[in-house]
Amino acid sequence: MAFLVDLEREVQQVGEILFSEQGTNCEMTRNMRKRQRAAVYLEERQLLASRKKNFCLWML
Repeated sequence: MAFLVDLEREVQQVGEILFSEQGTNCEMTRNMRKRQRAAVYLEERQLLASRKKNFCLWML
């Protein structure tokens, strides 16, 4: 279960990146790419967390 707590914390941190403020055009482009990568990463981690949680419940 500690894995799920760590994963939730990581998902929250990545979510914060998604909604960070933007600056100049160059920074905006860089931040947009960063948010896109973070969104994909976040989806993958949420899917992994869901599978782990379902497996843990199944084992009970």
